[in-house]
Amino acid sequence: MNGLSVGTRIMTAFLVMAAVALAVGAVGWRGLSRTSGSMDDIVARRLPAIPALMRVGAGLREIIIAQRTLLIPGIDKAVAAEQGHVMDKARDTIARAMTEAVALADAPAERQRLDALRTVLEAAQKGNDALWGKIREWEKDKTDILAMMDVLATATDLRAVQASVLASLDEATATAVAESRQVVDAAEKVAAASTRNILFGMAAGALMALGFGAALTRMITRPLAAAVTFADDISRGNLESSPPRHGCGELATLGKALTRMAGEIRRLLAEARQKTDEADEAARKARHAAQAVEEARKDSAEATRHGIAQAASEIEQVVTVVTSASEQLARQVELTRQGMEKQSRSLSGTESAMDVMSHTIAGVAENASVAARTAEDARSKALEGENVVGEVVSGIDKAQKLALGLKKDMAALGGHAEGIGRVIGVISEIADQTNLLALNAA
Repeated sequence: MNGLSVGTRIMTAFLVMAAVALAVGAVGWRGLSRTSGSMDDIVARRLPAIPALMRVGAGLREIIIAQRTLLIPGIDKAVAAEQGHVMDKARDTIARAMTEAVALADAPAERQRLDALRTVLEAAQKGNDALWGKIREWEKDKTDILAMMDVLATATDLRAVQASVLASLDEATATAVAESRQVVDAAEKVAAASTRNILFGMAAGALMALGFGAALTRMITRPLAAAVTFADDISRGNLESSPPRHGCGELATLGKALTRMAGEIRRLLAEARQKTDEADEAARKARHAAQAVEEARKDSAEATRHGIAQAASEIEQVVTVVTSASEQLARQVELTRQGMEKQSRSLSGTESAMDVMSHTIAGVAENASVAARTAEDARSKALEGENVVGEVVSGIDKAQKLALGLKKDMAALGGHAEGIGRVIGVISEIADQTNLLALNAA
């Protein structure tokens, strides 16, 4: 029974109620049928039989009255003829009434009573015929005392027969009335029993309907209320709420589905927390990498500034030396030019000029040597500046590599953030479905 679905249980309850209603209807229909049959028996057979017997008695009394009228001395012939016509009509009425009563009789006891009544009526009819014949003979000569005495004797004998017939008629009529009364009483008992059974069935049906209604309501509302409470707790974030334990069929399936949903939400939240931790770790690494890049950038900038400053200082020194040497060389050239002018103006001072020129050339050679050494020093300083610039370029390359690593770490951090966003979206959808399920359940 616990494995049946809610729809099957409701349908079973409706079928049971329908069976009870059919049973009550069948009892009522059976009682009405029996009552209707009893009424039909009374109306169609017993009630018509009683008037038929009463017509037989009325006809017999008309014959008795006619016979007594004919026994009156000095009666007119027209009156006598009329009384004869009355007796013939009464006999015809008795015959038709007896035929009708016999046709309506279907019980053996009733037929037996009617056969006995018919036998008595036939005897009375024979007596009436004999009396009627004697009366006609007496009417031919009413002075005949013997004929009159014979008529009176026959009438006296016939009176006992007629009394017996009337008694039989009264008995048959009373029996028919009593049997009709019995049929009516039986019909009333059947009607009372049917009414009692119908009322009992109605009360039982009402109690069963109330019981089934209460049971079905309890069976549906308790698990549904537990499911609604559980869904409401889940929608409020209480994932440790106890799942619904009651219910069967569709309600049990609903409870299991809600339990699975809560487990899935817990799993997704755990995964989200894991992704969040991973994202925090990636962010921490990214911050460290950014700090390292920033320090490298600062170091590179400082090295660049220092190298450039040192190279500029050394280049400035080289330029100063070269400038000084150039100035000295220019002065020596100027002195040579002046000496040459002096040589051209005075041939006489050639020897001395040549000496001066020799000294001047020696000075120029010495100055040229100094200029060469100064140029070599400038080249050395330039090479040192080139090395410094190479170190600066190497520092910049390291900074670029650190920047590329930071870019990769930031991309990984973005991927973790997207994963967290997807998990949060799934949780949001499940929460929306939970709220919708709670609203539908309510």
